[in-house]
Amino acid sequence: MLLFILYFIMCILAYEVTALAKATLDLTLNLFEVLFFRFMFKVLFKSFNISTFILFTNKSALILSFISIILLIILVLK
Repeated sequence: MLLFILYFIMCILAYEVTALAKATLDLTLNLFEVLFFRFMFKVLFKSFNISTFILFTNKSALILSFISIILLIILVLK
């Protein structure tokens, strides 16, 4: 019975780690999208204001992406 309970707990932990890894990957890809579109607007329009506006509107996604990269590094190092 104790072994079954431990197995159940490990399954829940594995599910949570998988969900965290998927969320981390999604946020990391979002960071690259933000940086790519910022670069494209700088190249196409040669205007810092437009790219700054786009970066400002995606500021929360950018912050979450940096946090997720830090979490990913911590997970890899452990």
